[in-house]
This record gives sequence, C-alpha cells and structure tokens, in this order.
Amino acid sequence: MTIHPWIDGNGRTARLVMNQLQFELGLIPAKILKEDEAKYIDALIKARETHDPRVFSSFMMATHAKNLHAEIFEFTKSQGI
Repeated sequence: MTIHPWIDGNGRTARLVMNQLQFELGLIPAKILKEDEAKYIDALIKARETHDPRVFSSFMMATHAKNLHAEIFEFTKSQGI
C-alpha cells in the first residue's frame, strides 16, 4: 500500500483515510488490533495479487464484527448484565 512517498506510515495513513470515510458515511470506524496486523497485511497482499478486493473486504468485515462483539461483551460485563 502506497499513499505517500516516505518509507513509513503508509498503512497508518490509509487507515486514517478509511476511518475518515467511515465517519463521513455515519459508520463505526474500523480498527486493526496489533494481534490482527499480520492477517491485515496478508489480506492486503492477497487482494492486490488476485485483483479481488473481496479478499480484503471480507477480512475487514470479519475483523470489525469480532471487535464490535468484544466491545459489546466488555460493556455488558461492566454493567453487570
């Protein structure tokens, strides 16, 4: 992924742009946890190699759902539900 010409920061910049678009569309912004970073990069590479963006979008949807479930669980736990 290349957004700007410097060596470091392209991934962070791309995720920032992605989250900005999600905010503008009224969506909950996605986040990539450190534990999912290798799978995130793998999904990007596979999507690029196969010219199939569904590889990446499927990964993002699954990761987003997993993170939302975890946050809901933590919230209900904190409420004693």
